[in-house]
Amino acid sequence: MWKFIGFILVVLSIAILGAVVVGFYYNLANFKREVEDSWSYIDDELENRINLVGKLVETAKKDVEHGNAALKNLLEAQSWLAYAETVKETRKANNNLTVAIEDLFVILEDYPDLASPERLGELIEQLEENEYLIEEYGYLYNEMAYIYNNKLQTFPSNMVANYFGLQYAEYFEPGGKASVVKELDSDS
Repeated sequence: MWKFIGFILVVLSIAILGAVVVGFYYNLANFKREVEDSWSYIDDELENRINLVGKLVETAKKDVEHGNAALKNLLEAQSWLAYAETVKETRKANNNLTVAIEDLFVILEDYPDLASPERLGELIEQLEENEYLIEEYGYLYNEMAYIYNNKLQTFPSNMVANYFGLQYAEYFEPGGKASVVKELDSDS
């Protein structure tokens, strides 16, 4: 009889332990999904940014003859962003695109009599709104990544995360020219 009671207690202990592990894994999976969902907002805005840059290049190409180098840099930065795969690559490509857009704006300032200033003005406004949304969604993503990463570091969920091989989420840090220059200098 005592063997049977001991067997039942072992089975119950294993079942309870299994339920706890499944609960922790489910919690971590939910947080991971939140991180991925918040990244999708950034991804959508980056896609929108790529399209807006294409429209900007087409519009500026008609008016700017001497800005070919700036347009080429802009198209190159746009393609880097389109093919970025990791959060770090995306952040760096987005920052490079921001620099290329700023360089084109400097050239456009030299052409006060553009044939399509209204269209350029609209595109510039849309790009500014897009940049603002990327920054806002970046904060949301970073907040979700912070919460998820904290869960991966705290006991006992860290044991479950290690067992299932869950990886930390990278942070997305939108930035301007200064951060791009700093990153390029550190890569050299």
